[in-house]
Parts: sequence; C-alpha cells; structure tokens
Amino acid sequence: MNAKPHGGGAIAKIKIENLPAVQQLVDEQPDAILSELCERLAERSGINVSISTMHRAVQRLKLTNKKNFICK
Repeated sequence: MNAKPHGGGAIAKIKIENLPAVQQLVDEQPDAILSELCERLAERSGINVSISTMHRAVQRLKLTNKKNFICK
C-alpha cells in the first residue's frame, strides 16, 4: 500500500501581505506582549489570530521580544 500525498496543511491567517501590519504594530509598541499584538491586529484589520500564530509571524519578521521592565 502506497502512502497518500500530503494534504497541503492549513492556510495561514497572517499572509505575507499582512506582515507589514504586524511590523507596524511592533514598531508602535516594541514591548507589547503577543496577546496585545493579537488584539490590535484584530482591531485594525479584522484578522483574529491565536498567540502561537502571532508568534510565528513575529518570528518570520525576525523580531526579538525584548521587553522594557521598570523595577521599583
């Protein structure tokens, strides 16, 4: 019995043409957490994504997650 061909996988919610919008969100607030980026993307473009999807988009843009913490 032969293996079946690959089914193709899921369609990306954040497409290549949407990556500049993600870049802009990060540029506006570099210390935003992924859930905040998800909320802002949904508000601006109507694209609802999970945290893991946003993480993959940020990785595709080769962005780091450096945070600014204020210690008191």
